[in-house]
Amino acid sequence: MSERYSSVSNFRKLPLDLTQIKNTLSYLNIIKELNYNLIFIGPHIEPNIPINIRFVKSQFDKIIKDRSNYDLKDVDEKLKELSKQNNIKYLSKIDILDFKFEKDFIVNKNLTFSDTDHWSEFGEVYFGKKLVFNSILKDILFP
Repeated sequence: MSERYSSVSNFRKLPLDLTQIKNTLSYLNIIKELNYNLIFIGPHIEPNIPINIRFVKSQFDKIIKDRSNYDLKDVDEKLKELSKQNNIKYLSKIDILDFKFEKDFIVNKNLTFSDTDHWSEFGEVYFGKKLVFNSILKDILFP
């Protein structure tokens, strides 16, 4: 991984929790067997930047260092692989959203995250539109 994407996140470089992933897939298989329409939606890149009022006032005019957890790409790839093996429809938010810190963390002076990993109200709309209109969700929600 290049230095450009290095991070101080405590969650980086942890091994994949295959037990948790397999338990999740086992649960999803039960749901699938009950004839429910199932789409498993994966994780998104998390910027890992603590956000508070001081951050907002002091950082908008400064260059903010990208501390995003790009290791989630490894989780996403494993989820793609195992979902396919289990015949579970999987949507990769990482692929669909194509998160680029420099253009997606602050959009038109709006923060897209409310904390280290959750979308702000603005971010819910911003990323939600991308997720819906750039995936099969569009055909499901707007037939």
